[in-house]
Amino acid sequence: MFRYVLIYLTVVTTYLTVSSCGSQEIDFTAACDVVPGKGYVVKWDIYPKIEGHIKVYISESPTEFDLSKPIAEADVNKNYIKIESPDVKRRYYFKVVFNDKYGRVVGTRGANIRSAYTFRDLGGYRNDENRYTKWGMIYRSGRLDTLNDADKERFYNLGIKTIIDFSNDSSGFDKAEKLGVDKTIRLSLNNFNNEKLRERIYDGEFRKGDARIFMQDFFISLMKRDACNKYDTIFDILADESNYPVVITSRYGKGYCDFASALLLSALGVPKELILEDYTWANQYFNSGSIKARISNMDENVQESITRIIQNDRSDMVCVFNAIDRKFGSMEHFLSDQIDIDSKKNKALRKILLTSE
Repeated sequence: MFRYVLIYLTVVTTYLTVSSCGSQEIDFTAACDVVPGKGYVVKWDIYPKIEGHIKVYISESPTEFDLSKPIAEADVNKNYIKIESPDVKRRYYFKVVFNDKYGRVVGTRGANIRSAYTFRDLGGYRNDENRYTKWGMIYRSGRLDTLNDADKERFYNLGIKTIIDFSNDSSGFDKAEKLGVDKTIRLSLNNFNNEKLRERIYDGEFRKGDARIFMQDFFISLMKRDACNKYDTIFDILADESNYPVVITSRYGKGYCDFASALLLSALGVPKELILEDYTWANQYFNSGSIKARISNMDENVQESITRIIQNDRSDMVCVFNAIDRKFGSMEHFLSDQIDIDSKKNKALRKILLTSE
C-alpha cells in the first residue's frame, strides 16, 4: 500500500479588510501539501467564516501566473482542492485567490528532491513588515553528490545558479560542480569534529546529555570571528541578485546550514518563532532511516546520543539566540558587528528576497 508522505505544510497568513456593516479583520491562511508521484493538495482557511469563492492558479514561476486560466475553483467552505501534477519532475507554485481580490502564493517546502538530505525552499516566511520570503530563490540541502538521476533532473529544472558548500569532503564538492550551475563556492569549516565525536560515541564516553551540550557548543563556536568571516562571504553572495537561485549545502544539510538559515531569516526580519520552526522542520526532511538502521544493534546509550545529534532540537537554536543576546545585545547587533551586514547590504537582501505576496 502506498504510504502518503507529507513533504510540506506551511502556513502563510494575510489580513483582509472587508465591508459588512463596518470593517472586519479576516484571517486568510493558505498552504500546500504534496504526495510524491501523485499531486498536490492546496488548502485554505478563513476566520471568521464568510461566503466566497476560491480560484487556484499554477505556474513554474512563483512570480508569473496566467490569471485568465485557473487550474481549479471551489467554494471557500470546501477548504481544499486536489490538483494533479502536470509533471512530477518539475516544481510548481500556486496562487490562491479569494473572491478575485486577495491572493497568496504558496509552494511546497520540500522540492521533491529526496536523494539529498533535507533539500528545501526557504520561501513563504512572513516577516515583521508583513512581507514574505520569496519562493524559488534560496534553498538549503545536504551534499548534492548523492542525487539520483531523477533528482538531478529536478535539480536542473530549478535553474540553480550558485552552490555554496560547507562540506569538508572535496569529492562531494567536485561532483556538485558538475551539476550545471554558474558558480560553486566552497566555504570549508571544521567546527564540527566528526572524528573526535565518533571516537567518544563508540568508546562509550558520550551520552544523550553530552550530545545536547555538544550541539549547543558547536553552534556557539560559529559565533567566533573565523566562522563569521565565512558567513560574511555568504551574505556578500546573497546581496548580488545575479547569483540567484542559490542553494546552501553541507554534509547533511544541518549544522552550518541551520546557522546560515537562522542568520538570513533574522536579517530579513522573520520572527524568532518562525526561525525556530524552520530549524525543527528539518526533522521532517532528514531521512535518518539509514543511520538508525546502522546503529540499531548498538548500545542503547549510543543510539540515544546519535539520535540526539541527528535530530534538530528546538532548545539548541534557543541557546544560540540567548547567547547572541547576552554577548552582542541583540541579533541585529550581531549581524552588523560580526557578519558585516550594514544597512545597505540589509536593504539589498530585502529587495531581492522579500515580496508582498
